[in-house]
Amino acid sequence: MSPNTYREETGDGNAYRFEYLDGLKDLLDRMDTEALRTRDEYAKKILSDPESARWDLKNMLGWPLNAKPKPILGTKLIPVYENEEQSVFRMQIEVFEGVCFYGILTLKKSEEPLPLVICQHGGDGVAEMISGFIDSSNYNDLGTRISARGVHTFCPQLLLWHKEIFSGDNRRNAVDGRLRQLGGSVTAFEVYCISRCLDYFETLPCVNGHFGMAGLSYGGFYTLMTAAVEPRIRTAHAACFFNSRAAYPNEDWCFANAAYTFYDAELGALVCPRALWIDIADEDFLFSPDPAIPEYERLKAYYAAAPEKLKFRVFHGTHEYPHDEDPIDFLIANL
Repeated sequence: MSPNTYREETGDGNAYRFEYLDGLKDLLDRMDTEALRTRDEYAKKILSDPESARWDLKNMLGWPLNAKPKPILGTKLIPVYENEEQSVFRMQIEVFEGVCFYGILTLKKSEEPLPLVICQHGGDGVAEMISGFIDSSNYNDLGTRISARGVHTFCPQLLLWHKEIFSGDNRRNAVDGRLRQLGGSVTAFEVYCISRCLDYFETLPCVNGHFGMAGLSYGGFYTLMTAAVEPRIRTAHAACFFNSRAAYPNEDWCFANAAYTFYDAELGALVCPRALWIDIADEDFLFSPDPAIPEYERLKAYYAAAPEKLKFRVFHGTHEYPHDEDPIDFLIANL
């Protein structure tokens, strides 16, 4: 057989490749539009039977959220510093054998039990940023500002740290992939860990059992997701995350059949009637506010019975935790 002597330039087939891609994108847009009707219908279940819908969400996220919680195997508090106002610890909680979830716990000194607020970092961040141990970057002192309101705080560490700055790859995508093959997800695992932390905090005499959560970016994602899964969270502030999942389908934010059940508005509906403040930045270099606004309009309809418990704004800023105190005021007032 004679060799094929026909040759082309590298890009001669590009038009066909991009025609395939464009067709696929158009198909997904049509399917997403059709899924919206199904999602609107499913929202009736969220409002009428939230506990059943909450289990649907847990099953969507996967193991270990959809399994019976395991007993905490051990908790270790390593003192960091203490002053007349507070005691600060590095906390490890063994959620599974050999798996020690980590965070920084600040306990305010008080004669009466106090609420506790989870302060969540985002992508490339660490618990020490939120806790004020190192430069807080675009978190704008989130953790220390909330702690100054006379509440306990806990700053969990997620698989999100910057591999160059903090000396080592967090391997988030690989871990997520392995968990998905086992019926779970990294989101399910880390929300589960936060829930087990709430179990522990409920045993502390200094904590009154009133919990809130606030976070930026990925921290806003975890705030919205954890508040939807965990009814013990009374008040939540999600900054620079809430948006259209069709517009921003990050791999670890997407789950099978979510388009028919839970996009961001439906996660918020599962928080209702608890307090929820959503912030979007007008100059956010990662997320445009434009797709977030129609998603909010859908969420607002779900909060029709408790409109005072939902706040939404597009603030003047970039991808950052807001500088003003209004969302923190709302968070503390609803604890």
